[in-house]
Amino acid sequence: SGGGGSSGGGERMSVEDARRNTAQRRVNREISETRSVEELRCVVEDNDMAAEFNVVNIATAFSRIGRNIRDSERGTLGVPGDDASAWYLALERRASELLPELSPWAVSSLTWALGRTARDPGPEFWGRLEVCIMSQVQELEPQGVANILWAFTALERPLLPSLRAAMEAAAVKHLRLSSSSSVSIAAPPPPPPPPAASFPP
Repeated sequence: SGGGGSSGGGERMSVEDARRNTAQRRVNREISETRSVEELRCVVEDNDMAAEFNVVNIATAFSRIGRNIRDSERGTLGVPGDDASAWYLALERRASELLPELSPWAVSSLTWALGRTARDPGPEFWGRLEVCIMSQVQELEPQGVANILWAFTALERPLLPSLRAAMEAAAVKHLRLSSSSSVSIAAPPPPPPPPAASFPP
């Protein structure tokens, strides 16, 4: 009897995992199709304020924010006490929860989006993000290095000495590997979309 109960519980978990995975795939398609910050807001609000977003959803969402935000919207996201910012603050909280799981591409995309939005998420978020960048700096592609350096410059946020040294070393490494530099902090293009293989089959 006990064995049967355990099997049933495992089966229910498998069904729940399949449901969540299907939902996250659907959400990622919806996020990828957004063409404005307002459209993304609707996706977040329609999906439990990002409560079950996974790392791919988060990376795609911040990439879309960076691509779609208008100049007039910069500095308007995440204002405490503003009902219109509730969706973004929820997205940011979910991103903070998942930071240790983000890929190097996702970390650079999120950082780039903060620069595009002129958003300061606060010291706790920055501390966690900087730890993630530091742990993954050797895995960053040239564009990832450029995105992060550009974001810190745009936000006028000084790099910690250890992080600056690591980022500069990564930039120099990529410059040496390429005859024509792909690293420029002046105006990096938006990050590419996450790879299709990010979701398990």
